Amino acid sequence: MTPFDRALGIVTEYEAAGETSAARMLLLTRIEALCEVAEAGRRLMDRLAAAWDILAGYSAEAATMTKISLPLRVIEHTESFAIEDAAGTSIAYVYYDDGDAVRRAVRKRMTKAQARKVAERIRALGDKNGPA
Repeated sequence: MTPFDRALGIVTEYEAAGETSAARMLLLTRIEALCEVAEAGRRLMDRLAAAWDILAGYSAEAATMTKISLPLRVIEHTESFAIEDAAGTSIAYVYYDDGDAVRRAVRKRMTKAQARKVAERIRALGDKNGPA
């Protein structure tokens, strides 16, 4: 039996007992408030169930993630430096552009020297923090 059905039963009992219309209105107001609370609770439960589904998906994804094998190394490519683990898995890319300064600014890229420094810092962080 839903909260609304219970509330309707209460109103029917009041009407059968010959209660005044003022008492019925007060009762209906309270019942409406209870129904709103029940509906808000149902919506909250739906949101919690959806959040649980999302979290369960993240848990499954985390279980399938591979660990990073140390040591890390920096590999130079044409327009980037790749940071790879010992198994050869790329874990980050740092892009650069040694062309015209205006083109570099438009593309929002670093110089090759700057990109190398960033890549080396990432590699050093991996070595410093130990196995993932």
